[in-house]
Amino acid sequence: MKRCICGKSATLPLCDGAHSAEGWVCNAENERQIPAAVMATGSLQNLADRLAHQLGGASIRGSAQRIDCARLIVISDGQDVTALQRSLTEISATKRTLIAVGIQAGLIGRAFEGFDVVAIEDGSAAQLWRSVLGAVDQVPEPIEIQSPPRVFLSHSVADECRLFGVVESLRRDFGVDVFVCADSIRSGSRWQEEIRNELQGCDALIFISSTQANASVFCAFETGYAAALGKPLHIIGLDGNGPPAHLSDVQAIDVPRLKVRKPWLAGDEALLEAFLTILQR
Repeated sequence: MKRCICGKSATLPLCDGAHSAEGWVCNAENERQIPAAVMATGSLQNLADRLAHQLGGASIRGSAQRIDCARLIVISDGQDVTALQRSLTEISATKRTLIAVGIQAGLIGRAFEGFDVVAIEDGSAAQLWRSVLGAVDQVPEPIEIQSPPRVFLSHSVADECRLFGVVESLRRDFGVDVFVCADSIRSGSRWQEEIRNELQGCDALIFISSTQANASVFCAFETGYAAALGKPLHIIGLDGNGPPAHLSDVQAIDVPRLKVRKPWLAGDEALLEAFLTILQR
């Protein structure tokens, strides 16, 4: 699903195609040499189309052929990073700019090496469009790429199927060192000792709250041990049931509620958004 950028959709905040009346629907499927090329995360594709029209260039939706351009602009909120990176392999550009929407430059900059990065705040359609136009002409300041944090993930085994895709994205695209018992403990290791060592060395613990995790003795031990060590503790709620009583004073990010606020996010995207929000704190 795509976000509305023109503000004229009858299904706000989602797009219903109303922007086509303004004439900024374009792509570069048949173009080989263009002055400017714009790519975007899926939900922000309308923004890429509109900006490409504004710049007299082309909006890139995948890249099946070699494309040469004077300037390449990528707009990303941290979603679809791998897909964007695949498309970039066929694009040659003199100048490369990443507009990071609602995500810190130091966090996403690792995934777009060689790009000037300009971070802007997320907002309404009108605010976002103004911010993007400002970012196009802004002189980027040098950014400091963040050192990958060490995160201990406390969760129920029953929830692993929902977590592994997002964990892989955090590791691959953002360089986050995520400890997950299922694949981080070597066969034959004394797993309780491994868990204690990881809790002592981690930068933060993220508890994945769910009906199963809230009833888990092991999750209670991990979160309690991290609290005793003074580690930052964050909660992501999977099913809307809230955290267990001993963690009720910790503000959680609830994935179902996040999807209501941002309906363009699919299941895994909403979960990734929750993780990225925590990693920027």
